[in-house]
Amino acid sequence: MSLPIPTKLDKPLINALDRLVTEGLYQSRSEAIRDSVRRLVERSYLSRTQFLRIIAEIAAEVILIKYQGEVTDMILYGTVATGQVSEESDIDILVLVSAGVREGPSRVEVGIHELTYPIALASNSVITAIVMERGRFLELHMAGERFIEEVVRKGRPLYGVVLSELREQRVPAKGSSQTRSG
Repeated sequence: MSLPIPTKLDKPLINALDRLVTEGLYQSRSEAIRDSVRRLVERSYLSRTQFLRIIAEIAAEVILIKYQGEVTDMILYGTVATGQVSEESDIDILVLVSAGVREGPSRVEVGIHELTYPIALASNSVITAIVMERGRFLELHMAGERFIEEVVRKGRPLYGVVLSELREQRVPAKGSSQTRSG
């Protein structure tokens, strides 16, 4: 919900706003002012990206409490991971579980939703978790599946080492012909 905030601006500031609109950077003075205020607030306080990343870390800790020993890795992916957050951004978490998890991945996914729902409500955010067996994740990675490749490339680890292991595989080994010097 938006509320108008009446304010008086000096003529030079109005001229500067008009130039921004004329040059096509903003559609209106109001949009330029809103954007400036938003940027000021983000610099002074937590940005939305930082806030959502903290909520993701809290959710990961809660998930680990219930599913310790079954969860092998948790990866934050999507706009929160890349820092390209908008008002519509949700917190996307890929939860990898060991093979033969007692409840099965789909039951774990339901359990995770039940655990994270109160966190989502309290933080006014949406938390979406996908649960997958770690072995299946690695198979899809080896097959070059696009979603998995994106997660490996741009995801942020919340728990576990699978991302660092897969990323290290892409770096030439020390002592290889590409890195050897005379």
